[in-house]
Amino acid sequence: MPARKISHAAVILLLLLSLAAGIYLILSDKKLSDPSISRVKVSRERIGVVSVSGEIYFPFTDTGFTTRRGAERIISTLESYRTDDTIKAVIVRINSPGGSIGAVQEIVNEIERIRKAGKPVIASIADIGASGGYYVAAPADMIIANEGSIVGSIGVIMASGDFSRLMDKLGIKIEIIKSGEYKDTGSFHRPLTEPETEYLQEMVDDAFEQFINTVSLGRDMPYDEVKDMAQGQVYTGRRALELNLIDDIGGFSDAVKMAEELAGITDAAIVRERYYDIGSIIRIFSRHDIHPLFPSQDKYSGISYLYTPR
Repeated sequence: MPARKISHAAVILLLLLSLAAGIYLILSDKKLSDPSISRVKVSRERIGVVSVSGEIYFPFTDTGFTTRRGAERIISTLESYRTDDTIKAVIVRINSPGGSIGAVQEIVNEIERIRKAGKPVIASIADIGASGGYYVAAPADMIIANEGSIVGSIGVIMASGDFSRLMDKLGIKIEIIKSGEYKDTGSFHRPLTEPETEYLQEMVDDAFEQFINTVSLGRDMPYDEVKDMAQGQVYTGRRALELNLIDDIGGFSDAVKMAEELAGITDAAIVRERYYDIGSIIRIFSRHDIHPLFPSQDKYSGISYLYTPR
């Protein structure tokens, strides 16, 4: 088959797939953020659910077919729940190893606003609520996790690569013109200097202190007690309960019961925000950095509240 016909066939196939995906998303009541819970009961009193899933950043993933937004969508969803009088409680469903500091802290700020508005917030940890994932859970009224959930990793991380020796072997030399001593700190073409290492360590320590303070206040635990268990360790849900990092063992349905109890309601409707938008077909053909079937995300690579065992 000529190359031109193959190309035309591929374009038609992509168009058909995009249209099919769009029709499915419009007509289906199924919420892609958590397909196990899609039925909404008829009730005036409602519980809002927001999913914090995967690594937490402000950028979004755009595959051409769908757009999966990052922290901004989570924040706007929480804000809508706070201002909606029919929403009596909020469940933050967490399945995340953390992410960038700014994104995590802005989510936490909105959770605290919901609590100040008088609405209880329940953090429900699925597989993992580590580092920034746990940071998001810390200010909730109650935290619930499964016995085997990965919880904790209270800490901060930053990575810096040095490829200077490889570049020397390849005969590559980079000239840097900068305005100050620290402007290219962390550049891959040279090792860190001692002052730079100290400077970055101070930043990490400051972010670490903010993390400990948030957990200390949220869990009503002494600062030093939190710090003793905050060396990056992760715990199972059962061990986290013993350490007072969570309040109970259970899954999502248990979180719903807990939210109803705290809000003083029964038989509440479960409300979910859709986390995928239909992407413009034009984007499928206008983007050249990725194949439309494979997502990518421009992640923040600085200091992070992130659990990265791999």
